[in-house]
Amino acid sequence: MLNLMAKGANALSSRSWVSDHPGENREIPPEWNGEHLRDFLSRELDNNRCARHHRTRIRTEQNRFNTGVSPIAGWVACLPRLKSAESLHGAMKRAKALNSVILAAGDGTRLRSNRPKVLHEVCGHPMLHYVLRVAAEAAADRHVIVVGYEGEQICQTFAGRSDVIFAEQKERLGTGHAVQMTREAFEGYEGDILILAGDTPLLTAQTLQNLVQWHRHQEAAVTILTTEMPEPRGYGRILRYEDNRLQGIVEEKDANRYERAIREINTGSYCFDAKALFEALDQVTPQNVQNEYYLTDCVRILVEQGHRAEAVITDDHTEAIGVNTRVQLAEAEKILRQRILVRHMMAGITILDPETCYVDEEVEIGKDSVLFPGTMITGKSRIGADCRIGPNTQIVSAELGDGVVANSSYIEGVKLPSGATVGPFATLRNTTPSQKDSGN
Repeated sequence: MLNLMAKGANALSSRSWVSDHPGENREIPPEWNGEHLRDFLSRELDNNRCARHHRTRIRTEQNRFNTGVSPIAGWVACLPRLKSAESLHGAMKRAKALNSVILAAGDGTRLRSNRPKVLHEVCGHPMLHYVLRVAAEAAADRHVIVVGYEGEQICQTFAGRSDVIFAEQKERLGTGHAVQMTREAFEGYEGDILILAGDTPLLTAQTLQNLVQWHRHQEAAVTILTTEMPEPRGYGRILRYEDNRLQGIVEEKDANRYERAIREINTGSYCFDAKALFEALDQVTPQNVQNEYYLTDCVRILVEQGHRAEAVITDDHTEAIGVNTRVQLAEAEKILRQRILVRHMMAGITILDPETCYVDEEVEIGKDSVLFPGTMITGKSRIGADCRIGPNTQIVSAELGDGVVANSSYIEGVKLPSGATVGPFATLRNTTPSQKDSGN
């Protein structure tokens, strides 16, 4: 709490203040009047209140579809201001190194597939693509992907990336064991490590940036990302002391009925100090229902040893959705598709019926174009400005110039000149029409 040192009858005429923190006493500039001082004290009191929060809540703007999707922006309540006007990303880049570990060894049994789980696509890309992207946008310089079942397919898919290396988990002995397989890759490394699940394609870069920034501001050994799930079944629960400090994480299979009633869950996203992480991993034992080495036990171990452990909670629980079934895959697809459509609408595109339109993640659309109901645009399609697409039109990896009209047609791999008209009921593949009207 901030205490005013009154030197006269009026406290606002005081020329100095003292905080609860040693060494922070400061002189009030002589040119300040009462209004300056009131504003100053108000800010200091707000900062002190913020500092007393044991968890940070990330709030996200909800879109107009009321689906829990947060495609536009995020902010952190009570997050202390950076000491200069520098960007969050720039601040992290100048801090100690940041790498990521992405757990991608799952076999996808419940997906009933021969493909590794993380290679199943959402809006035109493998799930792992999205996790890698947000890790990079959170300023991670290098990514260690832990592979297992059909790991060769994952290695081949991402082999062209110079910032990616692979570690193999030959035996499925738990998440803690999976991270242990990366130890050699981090020999001599002294930075922070983001640990992410490869089947969480809805994570956003803003959330991870806030997670890392809070972890570093608090000088924590570990910071975990949590959220409150309406239906928390299947997720590990967050345990807290009576004063709200983080105590640990209990996996659902090991939880009692009281712990299962907790709605705050572990999203599977962490930021660890590398040294603290591997020291804690050495102490993890498989003494649990599944007889596995839990990464979550590292949190409990660090807390018990007196290390600082923090939790950042995001209000957007959709970011925590992990894909284990085809139903969850469809749910993730729907949420990400709506984020994409909102992004295009905010950029000046009219989408008359978002519920019936599908646009892949890499599609580009020019301003003032209109998508009518039943439109599907996939691949690396490029749509010019002032186009009219649909209804009931599919475009696959095609390039359309400005002012193109495509009605009830299928267009694949072609380049259409500006002003072209296609359809209704036209099919174009791998050809460049020479006539302006390519319809029937």
